[in-house]
Amino acid sequence: MIYLDKDDFLQSGSERDCYIHPIENNKVVKIIRETKKDGGQNDIEYKYYKYLEKYNASLVHIPQCYGFINTNLGKGLVFDKIVNFDNTQSQQFKYYIKDKLLTNSQENELLEELKQYLEKNKILFVDASLRNVLCQKISEDNYKLMIIDGLGGRRPGLKSTLYIQRVLLPYHIYKIKKQWKMLLFQIYKVKKGIKK
Repeated sequence: MIYLDKDDFLQSGSERDCYIHPIENNKVVKIIRETKKDGGQNDIEYKYYKYLEKYNASLVHIPQCYGFINTNLGKGLVFDKIVNFDNTQSQQFKYYIKDKLLTNSQENELLEELKQYLEKNKILFVDASLRNVLCQKISEDNYKLMIIDGLGGRRPGLKSTLYIQRVLLPYHIYKIKKQWKMLLFQIYKVKKGIKK
């Protein structure tokens, strides 16, 4: 059992709150918020990570998952915390795009690298939202995109079950391409200053 308090709070997602692990500060704990009905997001994500492990998928663009832990706020799922080379907090990729902190060439290279990674490893980035992509500085002038949420499914059910089986591999490939287009459209909207 670990105890989480407001000083450990990092950020909120649509259903979960993310806390810095109070003992191992290089890790984070995702907890279903009390005010939200438990949609099974932690269970879905954990099962999807076990699926990726089974097929020896590379974790180069996603954090390592360490399984469940009991906390005073309920059962939490533990992941690596994504930080820059200098141990500062990595920012959302959206922040880099909006403030033009990268050249077009750098942006395109980072996106192509992430796209190749998802396709090669057959990874389903189902909630392909820019809020789920961090831009990690791996050195003073080098970056890497990291997906911190939105993998494997949104709700428990048949779809999520099928996502962790390779019987529908053509559908996996179709879904990867479809979600990638959605991500690119979000980037286009940020660059154009479109709010919705």
